[in-house]
Amino acid sequence: MFSKRLEGLKRNTGVKLTFWYALIFILSWLILFAVGFTIINASIRAKDHQIITQMLEKYLVISKTQGVDALMASLKQDQLSHITGSFFVMVKAPDESILYLSLPYGWRAVPTKGIWNRLPFSERAWVTQRTDQALHTDGDIRDDSLEILGRTSKNGFRLQVGYSAQSREEFLEHLRDLFLYIMGPLIALSVFIGSLLARRALKPVRDLTEAVAGVLSGRIDTRVPVHGTENELKILAGQFNTMLDRIEALINGMREALDNAAHDLRTPLMRMRSAIETSVVSEDPDTLREALLDCAEESERISTMLTALMDISEAETGVMKLTCSEFILADLLEEIRDLFFYPAEEKHHGLDTHVPAELIVNADYARLRQVLCNLMDNAIKYTPENGHITLCATQSEAQLTLTITDTGIGIPAHDLPRIFDRLYRSDKSRSQKGLGLGLSLVKAVVNAHNGSIEVNSSPDEGTTFRVNLPNTPKNMPPAARG
Repeated sequence: MFSKRLEGLKRNTGVKLTFWYALIFILSWLILFAVGFTIINASIRAKDHQIITQMLEKYLVISKTQGVDALMASLKQDQLSHITGSFFVMVKAPDESILYLSLPYGWRAVPTKGIWNRLPFSERAWVTQRTDQALHTDGDIRDDSLEILGRTSKNGFRLQVGYSAQSREEFLEHLRDLFLYIMGPLIALSVFIGSLLARRALKPVRDLTEAVAGVLSGRIDTRVPVHGTENELKILAGQFNTMLDRIEALINGMREALDNAAHDLRTPLMRMRSAIETSVVSEDPDTLREALLDCAEESERISTMLTALMDISEAETGVMKLTCSEFILADLLEEIRDLFFYPAEEKHHGLDTHVPAELIVNADYARLRQVLCNLMDNAIKYTPENGHITLCATQSEAQLTLTITDTGIGIPAHDLPRIFDRLYRSDKSRSQKGLGLGLSLVKAVVNAHNGSIEVNSSPDEGTTFRVNLPNTPKNMPPAARG
């Protein structure tokens, strides 16, 4: 049980982050202490060296200007005045005999004879002399060291001045002990701060995990809270929410599409059933013929709906096959005008087409005809009697634009964003026969041509659809081709 829990902690990202954060803080404390300790040690050592150097220079000046006797007198006077009480001072004659020796306060001469004669002398260089035979006034024998600087005067006398490092070492030892005492609280503080930082760093991940769990449990409206400064995790959370928004919109659209499809398929199926039931109980040939015709019509309606749905899916997934070729656009628009002339005449609509006679297009003729037929059918269907419909084409260096304008009932503003959705039909269009797939198919085919479609409409003021197709080299005007 304990081993499993330990293994779980090892795999826990929060524990790992806490460990690394705490380790970084602890190493930072150690580095800061090492740097501070080094700076303090160097500063105290430099101060000691400065004091030794100044004292040595003072005695050299006396020896140079006043002679050795004056130097000896000055040394004895300083000793009586306790000026040299903390210093080691030794004067050697040219024959290496010791003329003067003063030990730091608290020291006394060791029993070994001649130990100070063997003290190394280095001209203008620092020498550290360690000894474990230094006997202090408190009766203890302690390790100690002297930092000594030596110079030679012009008359051949050698002068050495040193200072005991004991006080500095004791101070640094106290400093080390102090750091060891506070190291425990610092480690605890590092772990605490590390856990806080790890928890804060992993909060977006926890929010994302909770959101995924919510989505998996069926709450598709779950979102990741987005807060804090702009960083990679915040961007990820925003993108995840955007993805969930799109998924939710697609699911809602699928549900609504299925509802609409079920509603629109129910009517032809019910008609077919009614025709079949009528034909079963009747032996009249005319009645049977009429029932068969009704079944054929309704099955054609269902087939048309399924074909349109398949075409839309192919276009949206990028697998719709286009058979593009060059053709004169005026011929296609004239065919569309002839096709809708009689439906428009029945409602007393004016029908005009405007297109340059020399305009040549490279596109899928059948699919573009399908687009224009759907738009013209809607224009005639939703335009009251004595209306006017205009179909025109214009071309620039950038694109070809097909425009269909009517004076019909228009589209409410709240319906405009959804008119290209599958099986969507606004309230005003419910009274008209249709599958609700025409505009979806139009947009899908236009997108398959790498084009776009725009709509401008106001209730009771008419509607304008603009189909924009990009200019391929074959579509471009002769002047633009060069």
